Amino acid sequence: MIYTVTLNPALDLVIRGDKLNLGTINRMQELGLVAGGKGVNVSVMLAECGVESTALGFCAGSPGDEIKRQLTEKGVKSDFTELESGFSRINIKIEAEEETEINCFGPNISDEKLKEFFGVIDSIPEGSILVLAGNVPPCLPQNIYELIMIRCKGRNIRFVVDAAGERLRSLLRLKPYLIKPNNFELEELFDTKAETMDDLIILGNKCRDMGAENVIISLGAKGSIFLTEREDPIFTPAADGEVINTVGAGDSMLAGFLAGKERGYDNKKCMMLATACGGATSFSVGIAEKDLIDKVFHSLCGNI
Repeated sequence: MIYTVTLNPALDLVIRGDKLNLGTINRMQELGLVAGGKGVNVSVMLAECGVESTALGFCAGSPGDEIKRQLTEKGVKSDFTELESGFSRINIKIEAEEETEINCFGPNISDEKLKEFFGVIDSIPEGSILVLAGNVPPCLPQNIYELIMIRCKGRNIRFVVDAAGERLRSLLRLKPYLIKPNNFELEELFDTKAETMDDLIILGNKCRDMGAENVIISLGAKGSIFLTEREDPIFTPAADGEVINTVGAGDSMLAGFLAGKERGYDNKKCMMLATACGGATSFSVGIAEKDLIDKVFHSLCGNI
């Protein structure tokens, strides 16, 4: 079973228009309200790929209710820890000539509710996959991912970590199953500039030396690189299409790789599905749906 953790899920108010002019009235063409947050996005994409998961984290107020409703509608199970006060955050994503994001703070989480959340973590079955993705709210211990991984020790739980900077560095010693830094995050992690693909592979393998079992390096429009033991690096070019939205594309890529593993694919085919999921989301408003994912996936399989 796959579980995803989103400590600070949100409703994304997505607005699309031709242009955004500050200090005046703007008439926009499209409006949507979408459940978001990195782990939530992973769960939604897994559902589109026909893979079950359970979304964990914290929810509060009517926005929290809407997040759970949308997940249920998409076939995603959830077991959020309910907060008694406050509201899950609502973010604003404006897609005009450029993408503009306004991300808000989430509700306060008490020590009592954190203890309740840890109880949910303790109930995750042995042998599960646990996805830890996204930022940590300031009201929680900033090493909470580390605390979660330590609590799960001895239960053969495989961890998928989507984090950056010192948080990622601190988690590598706990030997995550999979990490997904992009090229800029790798450069920041090792305080160096990667001029070539070989440079990025060296940095990715440093992450493996520090404890990561598998590494996906996201290169945006240039594709991705997969690194693992006893196998040459796998480069997968990006999917072809018109990019209209990058929110959730990296989360979709992560979900696609995990879905490929659930289907029994080899690593090369898993990366094709990962690329298809990430690409399809970048061609969509919100997380991509199955039909487009399948179309992009089959085009990639035919080209590689």
